[in-house]
Order: sequence, then C-alpha cells, then structure tokens
Amino acid sequence: MASHAPWRNPPLQEAVFEVRFPPVDDYSIFVGGMAEVKRNRFPKVDRLPADELPPSIVVSGAVRHRFTTEDKSLLFQTGQDVISVNAISYSGFTTFANDIEDILRSAQNYADVGRVSRLGLRYINRFEKVESPFQILNIVPPFSDFDLSKTEKIQANYIKQELNKLFLSKNVDFPVADSNLIFDLDAFQQDFDLDSLPWDIKTIVDWADKTHDIVWENFESLVSETERSRRE
Repeated sequence: MASHAPWRNPPLQEAVFEVRFPPVDDYSIFVGGMAEVKRNRFPKVDRLPADELPPSIVVSGAVRHRFTTEDKSLLFQTGQDVISVNAISYSGFTTFANDIEDILRSAQNYADVGRVSRLGLRYINRFEKVESPFQILNIVPPFSDFDLSKTEKIQANYIKQELNKLFLSKNVDFPVADSNLIFDLDAFQQDFDLDSLPWDIKTIVDWADKTHDIVWENFESLVSETERSRRE
C-alpha cells in the first residue's frame, strides 16, 4: 500500500467495497448467520426492498439486508450473491481494509466468497457550494462558447482500462441550481481467470489495496491545484 498524505478537509462522502460470488444455497442461513455473529458491532438490521422477491429469483448484485453500527459510521449489506462494505465516516484505507477483512472472514462461513465473479471499490466525493465544476476538477467545458448559466446539469462518464481486466469509471454529476458536485470514482473487475479461483480473503483485500492506490492517483490528478490547496 502506497503512503497517502491525508487531507485536512477531504470531500469524501462514502467509500464502498463490493464482492460478488456464486449465489448461496440458502439465503436465510446466510443472513441469519451474519446477523448473529455481527450483532454486537452491527446491532441495526434493515430489510431492503429486494428482499420482497422470492429466494428463487436471484438478481445479481441486489442487496436484501443492511447491517449498521450504532453510530452509523459503517455498514455492510448482503444479497444472495453479494456483500458490500460501506464506510460513511472514513478514517483511512487501513481501517477500511480491516473492516472489509473482518466482514469477509465472517461471511466465508456461509458463502463461497473466494470464488469471486466481480470486485469493486468505489469512492464517492461531494463538493458543496460549487460555482463551476471546471474550477474544482481538471476537466474542460464540452465546447468553447459553453455558458454554464444556461445549463441545468452537467454529467460526464469516462471508463478507462487501468490494468489487465481492471476498469475505472469516472463520473461527474453537477446540477447547476443545486451547486453540489458529485465526483464518483468506481473501479471494478469482473473477468477472472477461473484457474486462479478460489481467492483467499488476503488476496481479495490485497486487490482492494492495489486498486485503492489507482483510485487515489486518479483522484489527485483530477482535482484542481486550487481545490487541493484549500483542503490539504
């Protein structure tokens, strides 16, 4: 893991890790087991809309239950073929990686998490009271005579292959009247060498570690120097 100097006032709103795997045979055992082993740290359990579907219907990536800490700083979600770990109050990647590992180690007693079909690491950043996204990010207007005052919303999406089979989606969403800029960096890999599976928990966390470095490098290069100096 590369060393990253923490920002004094980071714009990060949420960090999300996701792993998908073969659907579990009995979701009720999976979710019940996770509720039991994690009840001390994650006492609040919410049933989500996807759980209205019968177990015979598997929607890939659909989360059915949410488990939240008392202070709401961290949560994880489960579905028939997915676990996500969401840091709402982010205190650095080392802590986040430890939380990911802890939850996956509990989950491997109920699901074949090592036979990964998709991995994702997403950082959602929110800049408030923004006059122009072109002052915050190193992006350029779509055309030379662009008039922001005559625009309702700016949206941009760019997907780039960073490494073999690893992609990074860069998303910008700026409703002009709202003046809040969302800058979403979503890294994912979903084409795995079947001969390399299953992965152990350490390999999954190592993937997240290396992917985090890539996300961070892209974040630093795309945030303007002026905005960085305000927050570092």
